[in-house]
Amino acid sequence: MSYHKSGSQQTQQRIALERIAELFLQAEKNFVEYPKLSDRYVVLARKIAMRYKVRFNDFQKRLFCKGCSSYLKPGVNSTIRLVSGRIVLRCVSCGHVRRFGYKPLKNKLDKNVLTKTQK
Repeated sequence: MSYHKSGSQQTQQRIALERIAELFLQAEKNFVEYPKLSDRYVVLARKIAMRYKVRFNDFQKRLFCKGCSSYLKPGVNSTIRLVSGRIVLRCVSCGHVRRFGYKPLKNKLDKNVLTKTQK
């Protein structure tokens, strides 16, 4: 008997992304009372992502530690620092460090507007 996967690959990946988003929402909701449960949700989300070959978005990547797979909450179990154009995210449990680049916001006012108001 042959094994047959139901649905197309795009459908499976779409469903996987929905489940991953729901798991991160549940992890956020339950973090205060049950931090270990939040860590379990992250492990499940990572397994789903690997199984269906989907990527986390940039926001989701910052929600968990790649070293110990724990859900990260800034100021509670992780530290965030801004160092020379980078966001440095450090897990307190395992000490794993991740660095993300960022561009500082520039002043969007036109130079002509500034010179007219100064006269």
